[in-house]
Amino acid sequence: MVTKDETLSELERTELLFLSKESGFEQGYFMVQMPFVQLKLINYALAKKKKRTLFPNELLFFPAFTRAWRWADFELMLPHFHSTLCRAFSEQLGSLFDDQFPLKNILRGCRGPQAFLNLKVSLTDFGVFYEDHQCALNVFLFYLVDLNGSCCRFLTTVDAVAEVVESIDCNGEAVDIFSGIFICRAGNALVDYRTYHRSATKNRKPVALFFQAKHSEVHVVGSSITWEWLTMWHQRCSASLAEVAKKFHVGIVLVTNRNVAFPEGEVWPDNLLVISRDQLAVYLGPLAQRGLLANPQ
Repeated sequence: MVTKDETLSELERTELLFLSKESGFEQGYFMVQMPFVQLKLINYALAKKKKRTLFPNELLFFPAFTRAWRWADFELMLPHFHSTLCRAFSEQLGSLFDDQFPLKNILRGCRGPQAFLNLKVSLTDFGVFYEDHQCALNVFLFYLVDLNGSCCRFLTTVDAVAEVVESIDCNGEAVDIFSGIFICRAGNALVDYRTYHRSATKNRKPVALFFQAKHSEVHVVGSSITWEWLTMWHQRCSASLAEVAKKFHVGIVLVTNRNVAFPEGEVWPDNLLVISRDQLAVYLGPLAQRGLLANPQ
């Protein structure tokens, strides 16, 4: 959408986008930000010309007194944002990175073990899919109930762990796990969506990322998420994903616009990844302002 004769300064003057210096960026690097209305126009243009959008149009609305912007709305956008980011890297920067992308470039600003964030993956034309099966997990007793009366592929019984699968049922079709991001049905426990990446390093296991973004349902007191809750959640996820971890490098990712109380000197789990309020501006880029809005309460 930018011609070879246009410069960033000219685009800034037209207010199509602008540059901002973010804390933590290296010298000479800037964040490219875009007004929300511009994103909405681009989304509309893509829908008309290419029959494809960056985000579902119903999520790109202007807040009003009768329809406020909530973190729950942003939770629905996150999988689409991750998909868009993967497609942009693959299509625009594939040759520059030789189709080998460190996870730290995808999970920008993420806090976690550098050994895990340095894992290199291949990116494909990622889509966003909605899983057919619906599971519910009692948050306090931690047992599973299949709401549809059929066997779920993700978590099945009281003491079961997640199955290792090659495809996931979405809209009545079996979709290859490396085809995109899979949004769990409402009521699923521990994670909200998951994605799988083939390794870009020969003879290395592929990577599976499991995201939790619904911090509004986290049972914690105060404005910060405690380290105790975070490690408890990570341990429960790890137990559920034990079989998956035999075949994949499993990353357990928390995304929240709350602060996280990180203690000094604690041993950090080797696959716990956190994008909290301090990291959201780097991760989200143009969407940062909406992602940093206060909690609903």
